[in-house]
Amino acid sequence: MKYDILLVGFGVIGVEALFKIVKNYKRKKKLNILIIDKNIKNIPGGVAYSKYQSKFGFFNNPLRLSNPEFIKWIKTKKNFEKIKKFIIQNKNFKLCEWLAKNKIFESFQTNKFDEIYLPRLTYSFFLEDKILDILKIIKRKNVKLDLVNGELINFKNKNDYVFDVSKNYKLYKLKSEKNNLKINKIPKKKLTLFTKNILIGNGLLPPQRIREINFSKNNNYIWDFYSEGGTQNLLSKLNSKLKINRIIKILFIGNKAGLLETMPEIRSLPIKILKRIKILSFSPNLLTLEKAELSKNYKKYKFKFLKKNSLKKISNSYKIYSLIKNEFTNAKKIGFNKYDV
Repeated sequence: MKYDILLVGFGVIGVEALFKIVKNYKRKKKLNILIIDKNIKNIPGGVAYSKYQSKFGFFNNPLRLSNPEFIKWIKTKKNFEKIKKFIIQNKNFKLCEWLAKNKIFESFQTNKFDEIYLPRLTYSFFLEDKILDILKIIKRKNVKLDLVNGELINFKNKNDYVFDVSKNYKLYKLKSEKNNLKINKIPKKKLTLFTKNILIGNGLLPPQRIREINFSKNNNYIWDFYSEGGTQNLLSKLNSKLKINRIIKILFIGNKAGLLETMPEIRSLPIKILKRIKILSFSPNLLTLEKAELSKNYKKYKFKFLKKNSLKKISNSYKIYSLIKNEFTNAKKIGFNKYDV
């Protein structure tokens, strides 16, 4: 059996792509799909949004700049209550303070709710519902799903794609139990390493490697902050060093999301410990994440470049990028913020 589609990564891209594929599949012939993900614990959500990897941290932008489908989902009372219940029942995620401060979270139908900065893990609930929808759809259609916890080593394009998976791969089955997603391990079998199509959803790519010298030999060096465990990983390394009674230096390369996400957790440490911690940040400039603020006259902005006639002529991603860039430049010239656009 050859696979028709190989999905590499089952975060946002993988789930959204699979949903569209199975929803629109109308042929009687069986559709065989293989999903490969490096870390099964990150399903649902991927590195960026899973409860396992993204225990800490918030969206970089307010809700109004999120996927419209997600905005609609979280404004449904059932889903809103599900998030609230999770926060209250899981105090180790330290979101109760956020819930108390964001009283607006109780009034999710108001316009002000669109300005809220949600915990990143909320998106994993949305993706879980989407996976459950996928499982309902494939029951009615001739679709077979295989899920592998492993890593795509390489692939070659011949008549079909030939690919290799890491030898220590494990097989899993996605199941719906009482409207909850279950990922059950199943006996290992030999995989057919041929596919007609490959879709790669890497999501968060790691940063460029710097001249490391001996950094990689140091257990305290974190190259890829999020895939290596994010804030939780940093706190674990910090706790191991606290046993030694001396000043601890934390050096950040960059001053954006990774640095900002860790600050509330470090700040909550006892004062005695905080006095022993010194934080340094290296960055080409002092500009960090900016608040996504609208101008007072944002409703009056009219598109100059992103018009229907221009959009119909788009044939590649560069043209999309070019139009958006021109629109931002134009808005800034006439006194609008880029978030108005």
